Amino acid sequence: MAHRLQLALVAVAREVSSIHEFFQNLSFIMNAIGASCKCQDELQAAQAVEIAELLESCEINTGKGANQIGTLKRVGDTRWSSHFTSISSLLRMYNPTFMVLENIKKAGSNYKTKGDASITLKRMTSFEFVFILHMMKQILGITDTLCQALQQKSQDIISEITMVSHTKKLIETLRDNEWATFLNDVIEFCKKHDIDIPEFKDPYFEGRSNKKGGHITIEHHYHFDIFNETIDFQLQEIDTRFNERVVELLEISLALDPKEGYKRFNSDSICKLAKKYYYLDFTEQEIDVLKFQLKHFEAYVNDHPFLLIRLVLTLPVSTATTERAFSAMKIVKNRLRNKMDDDFIADSLVLYIEKDIAHIFSLDSILDDFNDVRERRVQLK
Repeated sequence: MAHRLQLALVAVAREVSSIHEFFQNLSFIMNAIGASCKCQDELQAAQAVEIAELLESCEINTGKGANQIGTLKRVGDTRWSSHFTSISSLLRMYNPTFMVLENIKKAGSNYKTKGDASITLKRMTSFEFVFILHMMKQILGITDTLCQALQQKSQDIISEITMVSHTKKLIETLRDNEWATFLNDVIEFCKKHDIDIPEFKDPYFEGRSNKKGGHITIEHHYHFDIFNETIDFQLQEIDTRFNERVVELLEISLALDPKEGYKRFNSDSICKLAKKYYYLDFTEQEIDVLKFQLKHFEAYVNDHPFLLIRLVLTLPVSTATTERAFSAMKIVKNRLRNKMDDDFIADSLVLYIEKDIAHIFSLDSILDDFNDVRERRVQLK
């Protein structure tokens, strides 16, 4: 759920055309630098020079684990937190990245390499790119904390409900109260890196003409058409995924929390959970019986595993199984096996994931099973 939430939040942000273009450009920059080991070596060398200069001017402090030299992280939709990590790494290494691209532009091996570096520099040094770079770091930084919390193996439902509420409040605060502070930070960054800053009071023109009718300023465009609109999409997605029904399910599930000797145990909540959310698994008669079973459960909590409790407790196992399947797929379905049909890849994944059980079966027993199947087919014919 946490991984799907992260992917969904990035996807809805792309509904704003400027954000979609930003991520395209971000991938282009990461690929231009990460395409060769030589570029990565130059990037690390440029970082070392910048760190030395900042230390000499006392702009940064020394310390254990501080000022480490890193690399740019590529964006990957299927990789956990890669968007936030990629944006953060580019902001942290903006100057070294710029220096490497400048060197490629001047001394590239061919016209294509030089041309790509020139295009990348233009995109990277535009005010809109820097603006969205800072904005997405703020937004993904807030939502990534929620995604990380949901990813924890041992989850406290109360904390998760609170985290959802806090995430929404922080995003709303960013939209409603922090525009001026955010814009000042972007302007300071642009001044520091010699990036042209537009005159915000001028009318905004899209293409050759002002399609907004001449009444929209550049500041209005960045504030409402990009900043607010992107945040509104985030809030809408979170509200959709954590609507009243989902929150109610989480709150009712607290009645099954075994902490502190089932302190939050509540028979009425559990019956409501069974009747409203597991109605296909319980008949009306079984729900009536469940009320009395729960009374016994309070007295013999360690001796009575009920159907409802088993259903709820299998959810983490199902999630873990899905994660294992996705991890195994990268190994089983490689480039040489790219044309495997669904049945074959499913059988291969089961065999790989449950390899500890597969070791129990001997080759002779497998051959005997195949022979038995063949004999039965012959008899049927």
